[in-house]
This record gives sequence, C-alpha cells and structure tokens, in this order.
Amino acid sequence: MIDTLSVQSVARPGIIELGHGHPDGALLPVAGLSQAAVHALDRAGAHALAYGSERGPGSLIAWLCERTARAEGRAPRPEELVITCGASHALDLVCALGTQPGDVALVESPAYHLGVQILRDHPLRLVPVPAD
Repeated sequence: MIDTLSVQSVARPGIIELGHGHPDGALLPVAGLSQAAVHALDRAGAHALAYGSERGPGSLIAWLCERTARAEGRAPRPEELVITCGASHALDLVCALGTQPGDVALVESPAYHLGVQILRDHPLRLVPVPAD
C-alpha cells in the first residue's frame, strides 16, 4: 500500500499541517467514491472517461436543476450552471470571463495563497481588506 502522506506532504511530529489542504485520510469518502466510480462506469462505459461538454456532464446538470428546484423553489436553466474542477478552477473562469487586466479585486487579508496567485495571473490589481 502507498503511504499517501509521504507522497503528498512531509509529516512533522506534533504538527497538524493545515497550509496545503491535506485532510485527514479518514475523512475522505473512499468507499463512496469507489462505488460511484463503479456505478458511473457500469452506466456509461467508456463515455464516463471521455471528454464531455465544456459546461459539465449533462446528466449532472439536469440533476442539479431538479434538486435546486426542490430546495429553492426555482430550477435554474441548464445554461446557468457550469461544473468546475473545484474552487480554483471556478475562480480562474470568473477572472477569465469577467475581468480585464488592471481591474480591482478586493481580497481578504490574510487570503488563500492560491486564490491570490490566480488573481495575479490575470493580472488584477489586488486591494487587501482586513479580516479576522
């Protein structure tokens, strides 16, 4: 078995490392993700592994529209939803589609270091806003 801690980070005795997003492995839903992967492959075969729509899997978007309708009382139109590969991908898309170089971005201080880097990559003018 692979020691994932040694692959992803260096363990330091007595230190709980929160700086690089390494959650306790016991908190990760390995069994559930395994079952979901088997279900997706059984249902869609090789299509589950292929590139899909740029907006995300249509079946997931349809499910989200239905769930949102039940929870919020209004279903979004499918074109209102975009599936991203996480917060960093979403932030990069927002910057790429909704900003121009030199635009101002208000940033909490202290801030998530990768988020700040994404904003700088676009390149936005960052204005720190104190936070506690």
